[in-house]
Amino acid sequence: MRQSVTRLLLACCSVATLAGDVHAVRIMTNPATSPTDQFDNIALTPDGNTIVATATFFPEDKDRVYSLPVPANPAVDMPLVTQLSTSGGAFTYDVAFAPVISPDGQTILFAHDGNSTASNTIYTMPITGEGSSAFTGLLGAAPNLASPGDGSSHPIYSGTDVFFLNNNAGFGGSIPTFPASPVPYDGSPDWDMIYKRNSAGTVTAVTAPGDGDIDGGLFAVTPNGSSIVYAPDNPVRVGTDKSGIRPKLFTISTSGGTSTEIPLTATAHDFTIANQLQVTPNGQNVLFIGDYETIGKNELFSVPLAGGTPTRISDDLYWAGDVSSFAIAPSGTHVAYAAGQNNGANHELFQTPITGGTGNSVRVSEPAPINSGIFDVSPSAEGGQMVYSNDSSQIYYLGDLTTAEVNDLYVVDTTAKAGLVPSPFTFVGPSGGDFFTESNWEDAQGNNPPANTINPGSPIRHALLIDGDTVGVIGNGREADFQVGGSLELTAGSFLDFTNLGTELDFNNGSGLKLTDATIKVHQDIFLEGTNVLSGGTIESTDDDIEFQDFHKTSINGTTFITGANSCLADNCNLIFENSATSITGATFEAADSIGLRYEVDLTVHDTALSTRGMGGDLDNHPGGPGWGNVEDVFTNGPQAAGSTLTLNGSSTLLANSIHEGVSLVLDGTSVATLLADPGGHPGDPIGGFDLVDSNFDGTITFMSAGAELITLNASASDARAKVINGLTGLSYLDDPTAWNVTNWDGLSVLASLKLVGSSLAGDFDNDNDVDGADFLLAQQEADPAAAVAAWSANYGASLSTPNATGVPEPASLALLLTAFGVCGPGRRTRQI
Repeated sequence: MRQSVTRLLLACCSVATLAGDVHAVRIMTNPATSPTDQFDNIALTPDGNTIVATATFFPEDKDRVYSLPVPANPAVDMPLVTQLSTSGGAFTYDVAFAPVISPDGQTILFAHDGNSTASNTIYTMPITGEGSSAFTGLLGAAPNLASPGDGSSHPIYSGTDVFFLNNNAGFGGSIPTFPASPVPYDGSPDWDMIYKRNSAGTVTAVTAPGDGDIDGGLFAVTPNGSSIVYAPDNPVRVGTDKSGIRPKLFTISTSGGTSTEIPLTATAHDFTIANQLQVTPNGQNVLFIGDYETIGKNELFSVPLAGGTPTRISDDLYWAGDVSSFAIAPSGTHVAYAAGQNNGANHELFQTPITGGTGNSVRVSEPAPINSGIFDVSPSAEGGQMVYSNDSSQIYYLGDLTTAEVNDLYVVDTTAKAGLVPSPFTFVGPSGGDFFTESNWEDAQGNNPPANTINPGSPIRHALLIDGDTVGVIGNGREADFQVGGSLELTAGSFLDFTNLGTELDFNNGSGLKLTDATIKVHQDIFLEGTNVLSGGTIESTDDDIEFQDFHKTSINGTTFITGANSCLADNCNLIFENSATSITGATFEAADSIGLRYEVDLTVHDTALSTRGMGGDLDNHPGGPGWGNVEDVFTNGPQAAGSTLTLNGSSTLLANSIHEGVSLVLDGTSVATLLADPGGHPGDPIGGFDLVDSNFDGTITFMSAGAELITLNASASDARAKVINGLTGLSYLDDPTAWNVTNWDGLSVLASLKLVGSSLAGDFDNDNDVDGADFLLAQQEADPAAAVAAWSANYGASLSTPNATGVPEPASLALLLTAFGVCGPGRRTRQI
């Protein structure tokens, strides 16, 4: 299916002359670009004489394939844009992604959705164009499919072979249909495989279903044509499956067979390879975009095909900046990338050595005409946003740097470009001044944002900074809607006051929020779906939800989150998590209603306090109280909580009622969960009280440490013994009650304290009856860390079944352990391939 991914064609030979002008030159085309006529993706023919593009030019209203000659003098010439794919008069279709040109320059491959299927399929035409109203399918006559797939896209030439994605081939012909209720995380199934079509027209599979789902832009053929490098995604097979989880790289022969993982040094957080990967011209390394170093920040990395620790190639980025796409110079010495490097709101084009290095990049694109997030080098990750000339001296790229929202074609040499450096707009208005008044914001040059670019309910694409000030809002029903590239930073002492009736704060995918010891208060919803860097301070919705939505990537250190401190709107005041990509330490979560987890979220908190009140929207009949809210799917269009896990680590605490609707709770470290706090008896409450763990689902409570504790304040409505698990043995309380400090629990009665029986072995801090590397981390959390580490060191390797004959580990191995735990630390669990 059509994804936002990138595939760049770098083959080009001749070089346009910039006539001594080192500035970027906008290529003026005939017809000219306009809000309805503009470029989407570009490629160059191998001889470098022709640009082939997907674009929209009148009279067409959808993307078609066009060509234009490379101008000899771009500053003067006005090349004619010629349509190559057939007219839309007889067909309704929309070309997707960048066109692909054969190595001999004679054939163009392109994908569009004008077939009898609902998906894109690949078509072929001569470099001179179709010349008729007929499409020629790469895979045959209509429906132009390779069984068992239902579409095709993202072709790659390797000699005369064509590799492509066979849409949904992983289902083997049995593609599911997701029910509308409960609402799925991804609306459509997705399990694409790599296939090959040879010069004789024979089509064969390269990857197998077990190799995962492969997305466009995330597979590449090595220069010698022997292997394919790819980053697999999770197949979307059921409604709770998530796409966009790619923490691994693999290689596979272009003839198929068994794939081999490229070993990457582990990170302390879940990371994802995104948008694009490419093999270097010498075939030694693969470059990829991902948040390998910092959660939520997509940067450019390089790693040998043999594996190792990825090296960051892109330069230091703005906190909310990302790399969206890149191109490797044919010389193999440099790489160009588009990124929000100076300011997350402004994408610019940079070049850096292929080896990277901080401070080695130069901006090669012309600066925006003014400091505004509405002017960018194209931030699209779809493919074909930039391409080098064959001698690597020039770059053709797309961007709306002349007219906002109009993608023009530019050519530039690779020297540094001086001029305006984008900067955030800082609040300079009076204390309590209006957020939505542009004159209250100034950039480093003293300029205000353009008029009507910070309007209620309209997309905000600027980088905004509140530096110790109080900012309010005039009027009710106002929404700050941050879109791709938009960001908001609050420094220590800042206060964003959105408590007027009906105000909301919305950070969409691709936006960012950074908060350091500051306060945000909003009357209604706070939606966090972008990159969030939160340290200290408070974020509060006084009457509604705080939602960490689908694509958020979040780091939290010591921040307090509060919902419903004033009252609750109907069925609201929840804290909701829909994504696992979160690092949480030392935080406080206070939900006036419940804590929501959905779509198989794995949420781990460290030294964090979570509490609920169960108020909901029914204040008359269910007033709520400490711990009266559940851990569940809080939406009425669910339940989609099954398979989600909340893990309490360190000294974390949870005060709630039921572990509900299929959520599982894991207790580790010295964490304490106090549950069944609601005494019941209110209208609408279940007769007989509440389950400790919902008896209608497969959720459990698992103890991973003898230091963890479960307390219940009221009796359970159902026997929970089979759902309380000793994680050290895998046995439930029902299977082995002797492992617990209470051996006669009936699964119903109130528990003053339930814990695993501790180990008698010195240094065994996780109480699993042996002293190993895991105990070292816990030793550092003891009241006397030095003494605890000494006990661990003295007994390392011992177990209750095997005496420690060797005592202290050898110095080299001990040092290795200490280094490993110090650098890597424990990672969170994420459902992966």
